[in-house]
Amino acid sequence: MNSKYLLLALTMVAIATPERLLAQQHASSGDADAPLLTLDDAVSAALNNNRLVKNSFLEVQKYDFRVSTIRSRRLPQFQFSVLGGELMHSFDFTFPAGSWGTYPGIGSIPSTQSVIKTPARFTTFTTASIDQSEQSHA
Repeated sequence: MNSKYLLLALTMVAIATPERLLAQQHASSGDADAPLLTLDDAVSAALNNNRLVKNSFLEVQKYDFRVSTIRSRRLPQFQFSVLGGELMHSFDFTFPAGSWGTYPGIGSIPSTQSVIKTPARFTTFTTASIDQSEQSHA
């Protein structure tokens, strides 16, 4: 039984030894072929892979965007809006005479029965504005 284990151990050593030798040869030949890392390349690689430097660069970009946004707001801004639509049915309001009260010297408001009709037709509502904000230097 011992001879079986000895034979198995020798077989494993025989298989593993050439792989180790090949790995050592590749490692030693790989070191000779590797280019020399210069100081400029090392600093460049460190800056490119540094999380704090990347975050600082993103913060600079955010502040540049904010500054350009504030500069654009110094110019006048024009806004136009158009809203169009049509009522589904007309609204009719009737106010009897004196429904809002009777006052001395004036009389009843309204003095006669008033009918207000809103026809169901297409209408538009248009607005325009010009705005120029004044920026503080805070």
